[in-house]
Amino acid sequence: MRRIFLLPLILGVVGAAVPAGAKPRAAAPAPNTACPQFYVGGQAPVTVGPPARSDGRTLCHSFYVISYSTTLRDPLWTSYRLTGTMAKGGDAIGRYQGQFRPEPGLAKDEEGAHRDYVSPPYDRGHLTPANDAVDMTTQRDTFMITNVVPQVSELNRGLWRFLEASVHQLAEDEGEVYIVTGARYPANPPLMHKAGQPGRIAVPDATFKAIYVPSRNIALGFLATNEVTTVCTVMSIAEFTRETGVNPFPTLPPAVTEHRPSFVLPKGKGTDVPDCRPAANDR
Repeated sequence: MRRIFLLPLILGVVGAAVPAGAKPRAAAPAPNTACPQFYVGGQAPVTVGPPARSDGRTLCHSFYVISYSTTLRDPLWTSYRLTGTMAKGGDAIGRYQGQFRPEPGLAKDEEGAHRDYVSPPYDRGHLTPANDAVDMTTQRDTFMITNVVPQVSELNRGLWRFLEASVHQLAEDEGEVYIVTGARYPANPPLMHKAGQPGRIAVPDATFKAIYVPSRNIALGFLATNEVTTVCTVMSIAEFTRETGVNPFPTLPPAVTEHRPSFVLPKGKGTDVPDCRPAANDR
């Protein structure tokens, strides 16, 4: 059964110091932290702002969790653990063909709807991808309107698809990957309009993905601008936190988060490696 929790967006506190180079301990989740199995060390991403938002809800799903804003009518981030078994299961099934469904427990004015996405330039951009679901039942569970943001078609069908496929392949190669995917919003984001109707859904200026690979004890962040000619940047988790306002893995030690490892994503099946360049001010 899916659970919905009313929570502030700052979920938990940073754990105790960990010796340099050590892997994260399985920290006990902070009070009121829901579905800890979807987080590194059992602790949810921490919103460090700006802008701070107090309308967050935590929505636990079959294999992932959503941090959702009822005023933006958009997810802020999703988090899950992708195993090699899950990735291979996703490769073996087709694509769910139904519409995006409303989130049980949310009022109609707190979320968007499938029909809100009716014209260019925006697609329904999955945060937790359909292909990462192990079977059709869990894949259908990714088709929630709370799991999508307005993403320009060129990004959604190009670089972002490549990035998803590369991380998916990485899970197959390495056995497991922790993934936090989200969207960055300006202080006063524009609204996605429908013809003849006022806008309802906030449009992010960028989408992001952070990964932690336990087998290698490395973490990386990716930030892609939400525009026709997108710019994708790869960076350390420390720089990622500064750029997005979200610390995706608060239990990881500085030895992992403060430096960008020399690591190249594998090529995903049927796609290319995403063109994401290193941040100029990152190490």
